[in-house]
Amino acid sequence: MGMSHAQLGESRNAEECFKASIEELKICGYPNESLANIFENLSKLLVEEGNYHRALDNIEEAIRLQESVQTNVNASRTMEIAGLHLQAGKIHHSLHELGKASSSYRQAVNMLKGEDHPVVAQSLFNLALVYTKVNKLDDALQAHKQALHLKKLLFGSSHEEVADSLNHIGVVWASKGNKGEALKIFKESLRTYRSAGFSESNKSYQNVAKNIALIETS
Repeated sequence: MGMSHAQLGESRNAEECFKASIEELKICGYPNESLANIFENLSKLLVEEGNYHRALDNIEEAIRLQESVQTNVNASRTMEIAGLHLQAGKIHHSLHELGKASSSYRQAVNMLKGEDHPVVAQSLFNLALVYTKVNKLDDALQAHKQALHLKKLLFGSSHEEVADSLNHIGVVWASKGNKGEALKIFKESLRTYRSAGFSESNKSYQNVAKNIALIETS
C-alpha cells in the first residue's frame, strides 16, 4: 500500500502506510531483511520530499538491519547492502556532508570490488564528483575513468551514461588547466550524446556544447 500511495504522489498516506507496516512486521516477528526493505522505501520517499535528515535515519536503519542478518549471506545480499551505502552517500551528498558521502561511496565500491555492477559505476562517478568539489582533481580523474570503463562495459559506448561521464572528465581536465584535453573529451561526449539519440534541444547536449564553446572562445 505504501508504494501505491507513493506512486500516486500521496506522500503523507505512503509514509503512514510504511510506518504501519514497520510496526506490524516488528510485532509479527518478520525477518530483519523485510523490515530493511520498508525502511529503504521510506527513505526514498523522504528523499523525494527533500527531507534528507529523516531519509538518512531510515537508510542507516535499513543498512543496520541488513548487516545484522547472519544467515543467507550471499552475493545478492552483498549487492543489496552496497546499494544501500550508495543511497546513504547520495543523501550525505545532498546535505553537503562530503566526507561522509565519500566514505559511503567507497564502502559501496569496496563491498563489490572486482564486480562489473551499476552500483560500483555510480558510486565511483559520485565519488569523483566529491573529489572535484574538494579540488582533489587527480583523484577525481581516476575515479571518473574507472566509472567510465564500467559504464562502457555495462551500457555500451553509445549511451547517455557514458556521455555524461565524458563531460565530467572534460570538466576535470579544464579545471586542471589542460584545455586541449578537455576540448577533446567534450567533443567525444557530444558525439556520444548524438549516438545515443540526443538532439540539440536536450539540456545535457546543450551543456556539453556550451563547455566546448567556452574553451574555443577563451
